[in-house]
Amino acid sequence: MKNTILLSLSLVVLTGWLAIPKATTSISNTYEAADIEGSWQGEGHTINSRGKNLTKKRLLIEVDEQGLITGESGWELVDGAGGFDENKPVKGDSEKLIGVFMPESGEIHLVEMAEHGTLHGKLISKDQLRMVLTQPGEKPTASTYILTRVKK
Repeated sequence: MKNTILLSLSLVVLTGWLAIPKATTSISNTYEAADIEGSWQGEGHTINSRGKNLTKKRLLIEVDEQGLITGESGWELVDGAGGFDENKPVKGDSEKLIGVFMPESGEIHLVEMAEHGTLHGKLISKDQLRMVLTQPGEKPTASTYILTRVKK
């Protein structure tokens, strides 16, 4: 009886496994470079070693056929103490960026060229981009913001 139950259970498991469709290895792209390329702007909430800040954020993105990104980000202080440029307090700044675009998920991963900041973003619609910036170090920064596409 015990062997019959084990054999029956084995057949059920084996038949169930054979009935599961095999996953494909192809990746379908939900987005294309044109969906992320261009100018974006919005307000951001930032915390750094000087305190909490409200800022106007901007992002300019260019994407090639391989999904490689060049661009620039910038911010201007709306409210709060501001940030740093090296060791000098500032109320705005801009950075050159490089990174990658992942069309299957609508994600971007960027790094600042002159500092240690990293930016990660995801399209939440064709005209909105959710971003997070982190910058470790002696004067760390973290920021969250939603950008809206600037119409041409």
